[in-house]
Amino acid sequence: MSQAAKQRKSGRKALAKAFAHPIRVRAFLLLAQAQLSPTQIAAKMRVPLHLVTYHVRQLRDRFELIELVDERQVRGATEHIYRAIARPMLTDEEWAELSLSERRDVSRFGIQLIMGDAMVAEEAGAFDARIDRHLSRVPLEVDEQGWQELRAINEERLERIMEVQAASAERIANSDDKASFPVVSSTLCFEVPGGTPHF
Repeated sequence: MSQAAKQRKSGRKALAKAFAHPIRVRAFLLLAQAQLSPTQIAAKMRVPLHLVTYHVRQLRDRFELIELVDERQVRGATEHIYRAIARPMLTDEEWAELSLSERRDVSRFGIQLIMGDAMVAEEAGAFDARIDRHLSRVPLEVDEQGWQELRAINEERLERIMEVQAASAERIANSDDKASFPVVSSTLCFEVPGGTPHF
């Protein structure tokens, strides 16, 4: 295995282990979207600053998933600005290298984030504010080929979503009014235990 491949493997394992704590995973996902300081992260997460600072240091020093990009003086103190240096995504091969326990940790926190996003939006009245919002649940009975086709559909969907994000970012950067608003696009596709009723 090449040195570069070893580093990628090590980084992906670190990503999975970093997801073993909810503050770390939320901080990392915020830093995957923007350059932020621990103070800004603490404000967004509504978590005490000392806890965020500890987990940001873990992400930087132990897991090497973020890096320092800037320092600035704010009211006599030095504020450190960080960004993620690894995308919060794993390939099929990298996912297969994780233990079941590690996979379950990543999945639990992913599900919690999705549920949290939906609950915050619903409580704020934003979830149904747009008449063109999408919500669907489709219980299916499929064979192995059908499962693989569903996986392909979801992978293509993710690629298209990332293309939309990139195109939107370019339009926003080149627009005078800079009009934009936050959205979350979430997709789940998973096997359920046999005998589970489909409502």
